[in-house]
Amino acid sequence: MNLNNAIAPPTKPASNNRWQGWLLALGFAVATVSTLGIDQVAHAASEKLPEKSYTMAPHAPERQTAREAFAKTEGCMSCHTQTDEHTMHANPGVVLGCTDCHGGDATVKWNGKEDKQGSLAYDHTRAAREKGFAPEYRAALDKAHIAPRNEKFWNYPSSANPKRSYAKLNKEHPAYIRFINPGDLRVAREACGACHLPVIQAQERSLMSTSAMLWGGASYNNGILPYKRYILGEAYTQDGQPGLLKNPVEASNDLFVHKGILNELAPLPAWETSPPGDVFRVF
Repeated sequence: MNLNNAIAPPTKPASNNRWQGWLLALGFAVATVSTLGIDQVAHAASEKLPEKSYTMAPHAPERQTAREAFAKTEGCMSCHTQTDEHTMHANPGVVLGCTDCHGGDATVKWNGKEDKQGSLAYDHTRAAREKGFAPEYRAALDKAHIAPRNEKFWNYPSSANPKRSYAKLNKEHPAYIRFINPGDLRVAREACGACHLPVIQAQERSLMSTSAMLWGGASYNNGILPYKRYILGEAYTQDGQPGLLKNPVEASNDLFVHKGILNELAPLPAWETSPPGDVFRVF
């Protein structure tokens, strides 16, 4: 969409020179903002991330012995000693180790060596991170954890996730996504599907996951789509591609009208294929 041509100044009456000038200035401003945005998107798209070797952990088992689970936890607990719960499952009947859900290498153990200053090298405080971890501890951390491809954006090895990181994960390997959030729908089937597959399948198509109400309303109000029957939703495959969500049950018109049930949701169209009808909203 050429925004320079989108806002055409009026030709009549001739005396409206001030109005014409204002529109031309506004059109130039919109075009400038749009060009800056395109440059930023192009820069992000051209960003080259290093290739790394990743190993995806096996699917979490539905059942296992306590000994088997502990083998997948022992190394993690040599550093992660202070926690209110060693598992998110309060039910003792659920027997899982750390790497069953998160992945990583639980065979790596830290023996709590002291550094030259006499303090434990596994100090996780912000001051310790800013000072720099002891080399031996950092080596063990890197071996046990799964590092992102974009270490700068994720501020690795900090565990604090940056803002607006959801779509950024599409550039990361599923092993890293699973490491920081096993419940992410891109990897939840592997981490949680042995017990919770029906819940995951329902959540993948839920309104809160797809934000269909947002994209449907925005596309109608901006003239991208001519009707209020929502067909757009946000979803990603495990390899970071836009996902097409299909209802396993054929939804009749009656189900749609009275229940709001849809047959499918398509990925969001690219900007250049669906320019909004009202350029003032863009501005």
